[in-house]
Amino acid sequence: MQMKAVCQVGRALAMGAAVWAAEEDGQRAAGVNAQTNRSVADAGQIVLIVPAPAVHIPNGSGLFDKTLTQTDAAQRLQMLIHRATGILPDIVSATHAPASGTRVFVGYGQHLKGTVTPPTRPEGLKIQELDGCLYLLGEIVPAGVNNCPGPLDRGLMHAVETYVEKVLGYRFLFSTPDNTDTFELGTVVPKIDRFTIEPGLLIEDAPAQSASAHRLVRVRRSP
Repeated sequence: MQMKAVCQVGRALAMGAAVWAAEEDGQRAAGVNAQTNRSVADAGQIVLIVPAPAVHIPNGSGLFDKTLTQTDAAQRLQMLIHRATGILPDIVSATHAPASGTRVFVGYGQHLKGTVTPPTRPEGLKIQELDGCLYLLGEIVPAGVNNCPGPLDRGLMHAVETYVEKVLGYRFLFSTPDNTDTFELGTVVPKIDRFTIEPGLLIEDAPAQSASAHRLVRVRRSP
């Protein structure tokens, strides 16, 4: 599947993620169960951390949208973790990040400077475990690129979609954005009994060309 197409679906679904998660009220959605079977950490220990301030992400057409930020990507991830585990992770800004627990950093910001580096290839993504934390990062372009009034995180939704597919085990067969019925029918939802961060995990991905379906993928795991 083209990264651009995946990203378009992901961005649209992100806008409905918070609503869907609230509707579940702490219960696992039925979905289509996958074969995976893992264990669940305490809800209070899974925290999704977004930069402060959050950088904007593109809309479904790949253009600047002042209503969409890295927080929307975190809401998308929150919903997908919730459906697979029954746990609704907290979303907090970097200024209120806890010092311990299962921490997932969603999007690059100044709080990560000196700790990790974001991808630099156009629309690239990086998924990395480091010191027990998980980092989902996208390529960020400065204000002025494509006439954007501010910086734009062009790879974060790619990172979220790649993570839930390659690591959590989701399979998106067909799914209409913001429609819970087709999501249930067209999505293979993994059954995860324990949410863990795999030591040594590193996935880097980017289109070979910005508008191409071909991708360069590098995955590294500890032996």
